[in-house]
Amino acid sequence: MIHYLSAACKLVDAFSGAPIQGATILAEPSQKRFLEKGNGLYAISNLESGTYFFTITAQGYAIQKRR
Repeated sequence: MIHYLSAACKLVDAFSGAPIQGATILAEPSQKRFLEKGNGLYAISNLESGTYFFTITAQGYAIQKRR
């Protein structure tokens, strides 16, 4: 049986606390991309159980990688 993961997150600026809009989250190694749902909110869904690295890109910000 395959299990799938889902999560929700909100990206905010570390200094101002303002939502980061228009960012893209890439789940590696699946190569699935997740786009903003509005007001800095993101829904990550339909990932098979496992370990992922998330690369977050947004204009005006340094690229972030998280596990």
